[in-house]
Amino acid sequence: MDEDLYAEWQTSGKPAHQFLAETPSFKDQSLKKKPAKALAKAGTVALDCRYLNFSPQCDGWNALTEHGGSGSFVIFFSGLWKLTTAAAIPYYTGQYAKSPQGFGFVTIGANVDDFHKSATDTGQKITTLVNEKDNSFKAQRGEMLNDIDNSLTSTAIGLWGSTVVMVLIVIGIAIWMANLLTRQITNMIAGIRSFQSGNLQHRLDASSNDEMGELAGSFNGMADSVAESFKRLEEAKEKAEEASRLKSAFLANMSHELRTPLNGILGFAELIKSEATDADQQEYADVIVNSGSHLLNLVNEILDLSKIEAGELTFNFVELEIARQAKDACNAHQSSAVAKGIKLTLELAENLPDTMQTDSTRLQQVLNNLLSNAVKFTDTGEVTMSVNVIDDAIAFAIRDTGPGIPPEFHAEVFEKFKQLETFITRQHEGTGLGLALVKQLVEHMGGKITLVSEVGVGSTFTAFLPRAQNHE
Repeated sequence: MDEDLYAEWQTSGKPAHQFLAETPSFKDQSLKKKPAKALAKAGTVALDCRYLNFSPQCDGWNALTEHGGSGSFVIFFSGLWKLTTAAAIPYYTGQYAKSPQGFGFVTIGANVDDFHKSATDTGQKITTLVNEKDNSFKAQRGEMLNDIDNSLTSTAIGLWGSTVVMVLIVIGIAIWMANLLTRQITNMIAGIRSFQSGNLQHRLDASSNDEMGELAGSFNGMADSVAESFKRLEEAKEKAEEASRLKSAFLANMSHELRTPLNGILGFAELIKSEATDADQQEYADVIVNSGSHLLNLVNEILDLSKIEAGELTFNFVELEIARQAKDACNAHQSSAVAKGIKLTLELAENLPDTMQTDSTRLQQVLNNLLSNAVKFTDTGEVTMSVNVIDDAIAFAIRDTGPGIPPEFHAEVFEKFKQLETFITRQHEGTGLGLALVKQLVEHMGGKITLVSEVGVGSTFTAFLPRAQNHE
């Protein structure tokens, strides 16, 4: 024990085995502590290293052997790095039989430098030998490189002369082949361009038996197939156009024939509605009028589209008051907007001219279709029609706060008989012809229509119509 631990033992008055059992192993271990003089004087040998707390290597010895192991570690002790080695001493009987460490361990120690001296000397000898061999190999390599350099120089001179001759030969052959191939390729490119420009009867010279001849023959075969395909396509186009014209003429005639009885039905329904006193009869008359009006609108749209496709729809361009046309269109839909609880407003630009040259009936048809759709698909919010001057065109913009249309469907809404089931559902009446008819009418009046829409925000349809028409 060290002096402090010894004094603590003496003060406790307990037997050594009882005191040590209560004392932590290697308590406050430090090199600064000194062994108890009384124990040294008595010649006591410490068999239990766990309480030799003035020598740090004891903890290492114990940790190394406590499970029956052995090994080495280095410590800095008394100003020197020392290598210490320890091994457990197994014991198979008595009170230490169950301990892997037995009744203790054996250890040896040595200065690290002394311990490594033999290996260090051997390493220095090996380094000296390697350096000598390295210098010898360098000298031999220098001589070998000189011999190789001389041999390569003579070989390079010979190869240079042979290369110059071969290059001249290759250049001559390349120039000859390039001229031959260039001439054939140029002729082929000229023939292909002639075919592309519309000369479907042009064919390449396929008289040679080489690859260029095979390529020219393949092109001629393809040209024959293309010319035949164009011929069949032209015939099919003519037949399709004729069928479309006949279809449009038939629809125009049928629509015209259907309007006469429909007008008669609507007239009598209105008469019954005005004279009927019974509530049920009034309701039945309303159903007939509403259904008949819806059907008549469909027939009118089909008739107009058919006339446009058949080239029979005529336009009467005259000078019209722009503000009056816009106000009439808004007034026609004001009651529908009020019934749905939405606001319908008209905004006219300050620099708006008084008149424009257009067809009054067709302009009203375009505005009515756009306003009808805006009111129909707007459940809350407002519908606004603004009229502005943009360049040489009058822009009629109808903006709503409806459900909006995804960008991928913007072109589709202008196709005939198209309704977007996701956003324009069957709870709204519609034929799918309104926007298609609007697009056709606007384009035939020399204008264009655009759509800007955001889902959940609303849509804006803008019809751009020229201020004046170029017609005879």
